[in-house]
Amino acid sequence: MKKINLLLLVIAFVAFTVSCKKDSKDTPAAKPSKPSISQGGEVVTVPAALKSNPDPNAGMCVSYIETANGIGDYFSWFDVPDNAQEVSLKSTNELYHTWLWSYNGSSVWTKWWEDLSKYYWEMDIAFNSGPRYNFMKAEETKDGKSGKLEYFDYVTTQQMIVKYTWETSSADVFTFVADVVSTFKYVVVVNPNNSGSVKLYLGESLYWEASWNVDGSGTWNMPGVGSGSWTAK
Repeated sequence: MKKINLLLLVIAFVAFTVSCKKDSKDTPAAKPSKPSISQGGEVVTVPAALKSNPDPNAGMCVSYIETANGIGDYFSWFDVPDNAQEVSLKSTNELYHTWLWSYNGSSVWTKWWEDLSKYYWEMDIAFNSGPRYNFMKAEETKDGKSGKLEYFDYVTTQQMIVKYTWETSSADVFTFVADVVSTFKYVVVVNPNNSGSVKLYLGESLYWEASWNVDGSGTWNMPGVGSGSWTAK
């Protein structure tokens, strides 16, 4: 499980950097719409029986569910501080705002707009008067049922390097996917009765998977290594 612990450390680091940004005393100058997934509270419920289960595989499931619940915090990067200057405003078939502000010597452009079905966010950044690069993009349907958040390698390739997606189906099944391009991906599925599953991929290969029941019991599998189960406690 050493590799999985390392991946959880990476996830924890991302969550830490987000929390540092969120603790800033800056407050929005205007009020761009915030996605429903960032409005606070749990996106999906972690079954109490699973959370209290001492089995390490049950604990892994809990960690990935809680990561899905934390996705809304990532949108704090799109907050517009008091010193931001609104540099463009369009209002034709869609409402479109762009704000320019400074952060630790860098120039930051925060954009927000909407159309009939979705809200959109973008952030560009330029370091010390250097070139302007895209840093983040996000979108969410207005019904709050699905969305995505993308990070870009603004230093070298300018290509997308991390992508989060979420969706609640018509059957009320919640699916969350975190994809670190060409490295690893995990998929969390939570059913209406709070049973569910997690699958972790390294590259294109399934590395570890587990599923849990409402009572906190579950099964796990590591291809080529072994499989097993844990009981409700």
